[in-house]
Amino acid sequence: MVTKFSFVSAMVQKPKRIVCSKSPDDIPSEGTWNEWFSGADTLTKPYFDTEAYYDANPGDAEHARVLGLFKDNVSTMCSPAQGFDPDRVLYGQRHGVDPKKNKYKVSFRAWVPGVSVKYTRLAAAIKDAKLAGDTDGKLDGGVYKVREQLLGCVGCHKGTVASPGKLTAYDKRVLRPLGVAGAATDYIVQHLNGDEVELALAGSSTSARKAKPVAVAPPTSTSALQVSPASQVPTELEDEVHALLSMFSAARWADYRDWVNVIIAVKHVGGDYFRGMVDKFSQTSPKYDGAVFAQKWAIQPLMEGGLSKGSLHHWAKEDDPKAYEARFCDAGVFGKWQRGDLGLIEMAHRLCGDVVKRDTTQGVWYFCDIALGKWREVRDATIKQYIGNQLDQKLSNIRVKLSQKASTATEDERPRIEISLAKLTEVIRNVRSNRGLSGILSLGSDMFGEENFSVKLDSVRHLLGVKNGVVDLRTGELRAAQPSDMVSREIDVDFDPDIGTDFIRGIVKEIMGGDEEMAAYLQKLLGYGITGETCEEVFVFFTAAGRNGKGFLMQSIKNLLTGTGFYVQAHLGLLCDRRTSNIDAERAKLQGGRIIVFNELKPEDRVIMDDFKILSGGDGLPAARKYGQPFTLVPQYLPICCTNVLPDLPVVDTATVERQIVVHFPVTFVNLAAGEAATPLRRQRDNGLKQKMHEHKPELLAWLVLGAKEWYEKGGLKKDAPAKVKEATNEYLRDQDTISRVLHECCNESEGSKESSSELLKAYNGWSDTRVTAKEMTCLLRSKGFTKVKVKLDGMSVQGYHNLQLKQD
Repeated sequence: MVTKFSFVSAMVQKPKRIVCSKSPDDIPSEGTWNEWFSGADTLTKPYFDTEAYYDANPGDAEHARVLGLFKDNVSTMCSPAQGFDPDRVLYGQRHGVDPKKNKYKVSFRAWVPGVSVKYTRLAAAIKDAKLAGDTDGKLDGGVYKVREQLLGCVGCHKGTVASPGKLTAYDKRVLRPLGVAGAATDYIVQHLNGDEVELALAGSSTSARKAKPVAVAPPTSTSALQVSPASQVPTELEDEVHALLSMFSAARWADYRDWVNVIIAVKHVGGDYFRGMVDKFSQTSPKYDGAVFAQKWAIQPLMEGGLSKGSLHHWAKEDDPKAYEARFCDAGVFGKWQRGDLGLIEMAHRLCGDVVKRDTTQGVWYFCDIALGKWREVRDATIKQYIGNQLDQKLSNIRVKLSQKASTATEDERPRIEISLAKLTEVIRNVRSNRGLSGILSLGSDMFGEENFSVKLDSVRHLLGVKNGVVDLRTGELRAAQPSDMVSREIDVDFDPDIGTDFIRGIVKEIMGGDEEMAAYLQKLLGYGITGETCEEVFVFFTAAGRNGKGFLMQSIKNLLTGTGFYVQAHLGLLCDRRTSNIDAERAKLQGGRIIVFNELKPEDRVIMDDFKILSGGDGLPAARKYGQPFTLVPQYLPICCTNVLPDLPVVDTATVERQIVVHFPVTFVNLAAGEAATPLRRQRDNGLKQKMHEHKPELLAWLVLGAKEWYEKGGLKKDAPAKVKEATNEYLRDQDTISRVLHECCNESEGSKESSSELLKAYNGWSDTRVTAKEMTCLLRSKGFTKVKVKLDGMSVQGYHNLQLKQD
């Protein structure tokens, strides 16, 4: 069976796959592609592949048969060309299951050195090609591809994207050169230009590896790209490259293969001139290694074509289409400057809207530095300068293009263009003036506004900002921060996921009396605290007699979180019946906290139960900063009360029982007298431990992150708590359940009995050390299933309870 070469339709349907040395702007959006190619003088190198599908792996014999057919096809296509040598053709294989078709795919690739194909003879070559097909119909035939597509296949694996940002299939087949030693999964293919002395392979890990050379013709003198000296690189080109690199996603800088491709492309654009710029952007990745960068920059050869400025544009548009359109696609902003200040503010919002926000509630500006990916509060002058620079740059680019258009315009068109240039020059002058820019921003500040924007900052609960990026607490992974992470605060410590935590684990274990289970639980509990999650809805009491390590541990965490607002010292009036002058202002201080701490209650303090429940993760609390607008505080923290004396709980109901966690610190650390022996619960104090802990901040951070990861994986702060925690909690709740003891000691519960509420209140206050009001007594009895109703006692109707009666002395 003979099949026609069918690349024409594929080329028309997917024209973006065709890459050439011409500018992408020259490619028509509509029309006949063959007509455009027919006028081009671009040369390309032949690259072919073939595909055959099976229900299962057909075996080596079938692989060999398909490869033989493929080699014949390549010879049929290329033999008329001068310089074709079948012995120099480089072949590769890429077999495996195709996830889209759910079939086993046998695929071979061929790279043909020494032969170039002009686009002017492309249509004729396709039309005349006759490729031998498989009699069983399983062989699709040969498919012609330009060499840039092979360069686009750099990497061992390929993802199939059905829609932007949505990965629908993951193709794990590996492109492996035939006749090359080594494991296929260890290599990626790159640097093919048709004149290689060897097939160059680079390791997919950070350590480079070399493959067995494949003998081909020596390189020609034209294979190196001549780069202008640094002094000759135009400022416009430098600005363009910097803008493109700034649009690359954090994932692209962190991915090894993508990063290497960026290096290759930038070197083609300007050689070593851009080395410092690329190095600076590379440092935004948590995986950055200066030695590896220097190695990769040095070994990447310069070659004609391939990855270049067009590749940088493609990646920038893929990673940040909005910013790319605003910077390089004038269709969206070209005419806006002609609409006065309103048009300029629309242009500014399109250019800067993703990284500039104004909290309309507080009247405060926020800016996200793309290089750091973290938001910060800034002054009006900073925003004005940034937006002014962006507008100036964009308008200047438009003026350059108008000037170029004027130079080639007809006599009839030139006057109109020159009038536009004069108007544009005046607009630029106005933007550069402080008064003009202030007027523009005052008109359009609301366009950047979001109500309560500051509340959204640091609200992604599983993300923790650190000095060298952001940590995903669900996995413990470190990556570069992005504006969408809404990170504004960071712990001033570099996170090292590989650092050991033996020092911290040893200290916590000693504080917990050598109990490994309690030490691990404390790690999970405090790790949960730094997440900002509230789904456990717990309120924690750390308690002991004093000098027991709880204050030292919390102070160490406070020192680690200093400057972030994640650790908040809360006013006791938020929890118990102490007076506070401005309760809403005290609540507002909790915003942004992830661990809030109440310190040292007094014996007479009584917990306000409604606030106790809301603080542990209930509904929002009304709050307002001093002289600020009111807002609703949504709990996003773990409340911990560190106290030597546990407070009185007016009511011990189901909600209280479900929320309460009591952790007892059993060991006392003191300076032992001379000759005094330490005991398991009384040990020598290490007076230098605070300084040691300060030096181990990175380890403490890693210990907390591991605790958070453990909680995300297993949860169960209440359900899976150690027996000692459950015992301490239940003992405290039994001691606080005064109403249950009063009912047991003073009352009989029997069908048909009844008692007045006043008598029950008198009995309770006479038995308990803590007096309650009639309203509180009603709540206590309701928590035990007794409802106040009208009852008849001695012929009189009074407030009382059924099925309950005081015991007679």
